[in-house]
Amino acid sequence: MKNEQQENTSNRIQPGLVVLIVVAVFLLFTLAYQCLPLIQFNLLVDSFNKIAVGLAALLGVFVGLNWVSRQEEKERKIKEYIKKYPHNKFRQDWEIVEPQSSSGAYYVFEKSSQIVHHILNMKTVYDLGWHVYLNTSNKINDDEFRSFEVGERIRTQGEAGE
Repeated sequence: MKNEQQENTSNRIQPGLVVLIVVAVFLLFTLAYQCLPLIQFNLLVDSFNKIAVGLAALLGVFVGLNWVSRQEEKERKIKEYIKKYPHNKFRQDWEIVEPQSSSGAYYVFEKSSQIVHHILNMKTVYDLGWHVYLNTSNKINDDEFRSFEVGERIRTQGEAGE
């Protein structure tokens, strides 16, 4: 999870850097306007405009591709979890539980295998439509809760606590 957080923060563009680049480009164009003849400046601006449009298109493709792949992954996970924990089997095969000492930390409890899976965040709860079950969650005694096997976490998007 730490690597995932580092990867997410390393992919973000710093707003200060963007402002610095915009100011630098503005200053360069102001200097070019004052130093170059108008015909050469017009050619420079036209060339810059074409390059900027091309770079913006390429950036849009990469950002869009990243967003689409995240959405596809989210949809795949939603289908997987809904198939594994169908709403019509709630209370029969699975239910949502909370340990008494950690109110608000929700887990899916598989009754047949006695395994609990931590639901990582509320985004996941809403993605799966499980928010309707939260007010019916069973509070489990801590000793009993610790006796259950811990399975993989359930997450469709976001990080812990979101």
